[in-house]
Amino acid sequence: LDVEALLRTSGPPPLAGARPDLRAALLEAVAAAPPGDALRDRWTRELLDRADTALVTLDDMAPGRAFRLLDVVTADLEWHASRVETAGSWRRTRLQRRIRRLRAERQERDLQGRLEDRFGTARVALFERVVLWLIVLVLGLLAIETFFDVSESTIFWFAVVDTLACGVFLWEVAVKLWMVKGKWFWFYRHFFVDIFPSIPFSLILLHPSHWDAVRLGRAVRFARLGRFARYARILRPLMRLARAFGFLARGIDRLVRKFGFLLNRNIVLYPTREERRAMEEA
Repeated sequence: LDVEALLRTSGPPPLAGARPDLRAALLEAVAAAPPGDALRDRWTRELLDRADTALVTLDDMAPGRAFRLLDVVTADLEWHASRVETAGSWRRTRLQRRIRRLRAERQERDLQGRLEDRFGTARVALFERVVLWLIVLVLGLLAIETFFDVSESTIFWFAVVDTLACGVFLWEVAVKLWMVKGKWFWFYRHFFVDIFPSIPFSLILLHPSHWDAVRLGRAVRFARLGRFARYARILRPLMRLARAFGFLARGIDRLVRKFGFLLNRNIVLYPTREERRAMEEA
């Protein structure tokens, strides 16, 4: 009932006060008459279906309302996994996997709401579009550098553009890390997709002959980074591939979040006349 209410209205869950009593009654019933595997399977599937329903309906909700819905669903699954499905089984394993997904999505919705409250919905949406186009730009530069023979001067200017874009990406990461709750959990989830690709490896692995062009030759020689750059240049193809995968995953994730409402549609398929006739004869 709480989930259905949150799907339709923006108020608080109607059964929030009665939830402890209902859980206590369920535990007493389970202790008095332990349920069989079939009933436990049904409970688990209903909880998993409830979690899936909540996840696919988030695109049409404001961040605050989506956070409250995810909070209720996550609490239900956590309670069931810790008080009912305490033994190791496929039911507990699937519940724990879904709980991790719900926690991650709940954190993202909470962070989105904090960003919109701080900077405004229009500014956050505009910055999201800018970041998305910068991801497309960096992927294009990586593709050109990988599949075409470009000059050293072109590689240098590619590195400059890449570094400027990475500055924007790292600024976004810093702002989100500053505002998010559960910083280590967010950092762990976003390191390989958001943080690692945003490091300006194009500048770090630039050939030493270009350092004078950016007036860092003396500093580089003093720190003995020239030799490191020569050895690290071997890693450029590997780093380029890793960053490409990271930016591609990041861009797809942003596209899904932005246009998920277009993909989240119910499709009804009607049988043809021949199929109906075959079903009637069967």
